[in-house]
Amino acid sequence: MNMNFCKGELVKYIYHYTTLEIALKYILPNRELRLGEYSKTNDPKENKEFWFGINNFNENDKCDALSIMKNVSKTLQENTKMISFTKDIGDEYGGYENWMLWAHYGGKHTGVCLKIDKETFIDENKSLIVQEDINCITYQYPKTRYEIYNNLPIYDYEKLKSKDYLLNEFRVENKESLFFRKYMYWKGENEIRLIKFSNNNEAEYCSINKSLDQIYLGLDFDKKCMKALSQVYNKEPVPLLYVEGRCSIDNNKLKN
Repeated sequence: MNMNFCKGELVKYIYHYTTLEIALKYILPNRELRLGEYSKTNDPKENKEFWFGINNFNENDKCDALSIMKNVSKTLQENTKMISFTKDIGDEYGGYENWMLWAHYGGKHTGVCLKIDKETFIDENKSLIVQEDINCITYQYPKTRYEIYNNLPIYDYEKLKSKDYLLNEFRVENKESLFFRKYMYWKGENEIRLIKFSNNNEAEYCSINKSLDQIYLGLDFDKKCMKALSQVYNKEPVPLLYVEGRCSIDNNKLKN
């Protein structure tokens, strides 16, 4: 077990929200999740330039330094893939009842939420990932408006020109600050993130064949789609009910 995972927090299950269409066409038939391109996230901190300090350049190099900063970001983003999950909040709130995630990623409550056993997931994908590739996001505010958010050290101007240095040293040394931090505005997602460094231009997938534990159906899931779902998922999914202002499990449908 990775003792650095989520600062020592015990997390048994991770959850992935998606639309019904994506689940039926791409995820459930082969029991796999696609590693998405890091540069195509919806967070400007991730899909635009990283900001950090650069030294050992003179005034004539100033414009070139800004260009290098953009090239550094482009290199890191193009060679990084990811999958986002969430988790339970203590024993009281299930990872399947996050309204924000249902609205943004779960087809506005018409999609599904996949419950995945974390350790089994890591084990069945050990040829592709290691435990250190998956961790909780740290949420924080910048101390001032103009502070460099990533809090990265100052880097040598000449070193940053080297793609080999960027991929083999820079991103490894700064993995946590670059890829596992977000602004507090995203805190409601309670995100667990899988980061995979890869220069493979082809699509890559993580298996959930053994680790998929359960599927939860959104509050507005269309019951007419149950037949299509049953063709690619042989267990009985769990419908969610709106009870006392929360998403609750229909215990009559839950099979242990």
